Amino acid sequence: MKIRIISLIVVVGILLTLIAIPLVQNHLQAANRLKVEHRYLLVTVDGPADWQNQHAVSLIWKEKKIFLPILIKVAHDNEIRMGAEANSIVVKSEKFEVQIQPESTFLASNRPVVTFIPEGRLDTNAFSIATWVVISPQRMPLERNSKNLEDELAQKVQKLIADGNILDLSSTK
Repeated sequence: MKIRIISLIVVVGILLTLIAIPLVQNHLQAANRLKVEHRYLLVTVDGPADWQNQHAVSLIWKEKKIFLPILIKVAHDNEIRMGAEANSIVVKSEKFEVQIQPESTFLASNRPVVTFIPEGRLDTNAFSIATWVVISPQRMPLERNSKNLEDELAQKVQKLIADGNILDLSSTK
């Protein structure tokens, strides 16, 4: 009887080991992989409260009006045009015109910050890169404390993702 129990324990131990080996190997292989999933461009409005209250700021893209804040998502590419350009925003080959009602002088500017957004994948260490464009009155100084900006950018991106306020261009070329 004791020999049968010991034999059964040994067989169960061998089976558990055989099951665990592939799982451990997959985990170790995933730890060695790194992938940039997407690029995000956060577009927001900043300025004195009275200016923001008096002006409606939106982007015009393919004859559609997109209200801010918005998170624009594209497939990652090693070299990509993405950010403010004069009075518009460029994402890859797409151009978004900035519209302000009532008309006002403004500046579309790139904030000097980049942050990394973890992507939930089990097989790979994946993340996305996020940058930030701000639409503001023309003479407004931008904040330069990069650590605060990184945290603020990450929080705003996560909130817009959670709210589903994303313009997903990741499937377009």
